[in-house]
Amino acid sequence: MTPKHSTAHGNCRAWQFEEQLEIFDARNQLIMYMPRGSALRQQLRRRVALAALMDGQDRLFVTRLAKSQPFYPGCWNISAMGYTHRGETVEEAAQRELLAGLNYRESSRESTKESPSGLRLVISLPPSEATRNAEVHLFRTKPCAVFPAINREILDDGLFLDQEEVAALLREMPESVSPALALGFRHIYGTNAT
Repeated sequence: MTPKHSTAHGNCRAWQFEEQLEIFDARNQLIMYMPRGSALRQQLRRRVALAALMDGQDRLFVTRLAKSQPFYPGCWNISAMGYTHRGETVEEAAQRELLAGLNYRESSRESTKESPSGLRLVISLPPSEATRNAEVHLFRTKPCAVFPAINREILDDGLFLDQEEVAALLREMPESVSPALALGFRHIYGTNAT
């Protein structure tokens, strides 16, 4: 992690640490690590994992990002998302983010040889203008039987919504929805909200 200054109160400086993202070239070769903010501002090639926590009624757990979050503060988001860190696979990034934000871990009895975590890959999208130059990997969980424990440091709220409810949120309040939720909705349910 790289230290970064932030001035909160006059001359007082608080140190924050920015996560280091893996940056890739056009041949998908790792070329460097860079602080998250710099990588996103420059729209460098990186990998992001989206995780859709589903329940037994095929409802998606949507989260509201805390207002303190640097990107899409206060917006509704997919269950969990995060960029790959040093030496991490996208599936490991999805697991890490589910655990960090929702204290959720797939049961080890759900794991398979192809997917040790039990997560199922829904789709992988190459970097494009639509993904802001990120390689996107969307995973979905097996049906969740318990309500997740929300980490209030990074999330303000969360709830399970069915397909119609997510579609209404996307249609009626598009300014309050992150691009990750819109993309996840399209690929989880195979439809657009409009």
